[in-house]
Amino acid sequence: MNLSVVMPVFNAEKYLKESIESILNQTYQDFEFLILNDCSTDGSLDIINDFAAQDSRIQVFDFKENKKPAFIRSFAVKEAKTHLIAFADADDVYLPKRFETQVNYMQTHPEIDICGTWFKLFGTSIESQIIKHKPENQQIKARFLVDSHIGFPTAIVRKKVFETISFDKSYFPIEDYEFLAKATKQYTFYNLQKVLVNYRWHDTNVSHTANTKLESLHFKVRHKLFNLLFEKQYTFSESLIYLYALKYQTQLENIKLIDVLKAGKEILDYEMNLEFRNELEIIINEAREVYLFKSKKIDFQVITFLKKSCKPFYNSLDFKFKKRLYKKMIKNFL
Repeated sequence: MNLSVVMPVFNAEKYLKESIESILNQTYQDFEFLILNDCSTDGSLDIINDFAAQDSRIQVFDFKENKKPAFIRSFAVKEAKTHLIAFADADDVYLPKRFETQVNYMQTHPEIDICGTWFKLFGTSIESQIIKHKPENQQIKARFLVDSHIGFPTAIVRKKVFETISFDKSYFPIEDYEFLAKATKQYTFYNLQKVLVNYRWHDTNVSHTANTKLESLHFKVRHKLFNLLFEKQYTFSESLIYLYALKYQTQLENIKLIDVLKAGKEILDYEMNLEFRNELEIIINEAREVYLFKSKKIDFQVITFLKKSCKPFYNSLDFKFKKRLYKKMIKNFL
């Protein structure tokens, strides 16, 4: 047996049966299945027990108080008997060849520590779309400075990763993003370029129901990761300008656009892995273009900086876009 599947469950009865069945119906069958009921108050435990009575691969853990995902996943990893851990959410659907494809890849690529896949976002309130995350390690690490670039319900992780990194409950409900962000410094990532998971979007997703603190938690993770990858000791406020340069923010909190542009240039001037830098340049240019498009005021200083210090980016802008910039600049003078 080479694989342990971990599924935390909390009040998931609406979609749980479909999710468990998609795990049990995998083409790759040699796995143990740890299902952890986190003090559900609906019929989830009955559904779990019914499946466990029919399939000896299922191990049921029933918690009498709500522990939250960080504790549940950490507990499951300790209980797991194999060197590969596949994570699964109780409301998603896993395509039949998910485990076969990922386990084969991990076995033939021992240098990869964490493997994700593309996934399809679906639900009654949204239009289905395929999330196509970049494949290579340095691309993924660069993208983590913006947001998580591994869909956690698609992830298979080598157990050795948990010897040095653990889930932090203080980052609920994005403790998976924080965990993966910490792993970027030491471990190697890969995203398979095929859809192997259907990720269900609905109103009771944990990350949606607790969204009042999501933005601040994302900034906190990105701040820690920026210091980690660039070996800095910036305070949160010191790192903010660089985080703005990497991802468009609607509110600049009294920070001038020219300073954001300069911060992006400063990031790209760091000495770093070429593939990592190339991806960062794409990310920063994406943010630059949105800032310039949405900014109501463009001054002469911004135009001059773009032409002199960001020449490749400026030259890549089409004529109509540049024309709009000059119109904004002229309007700013009037």
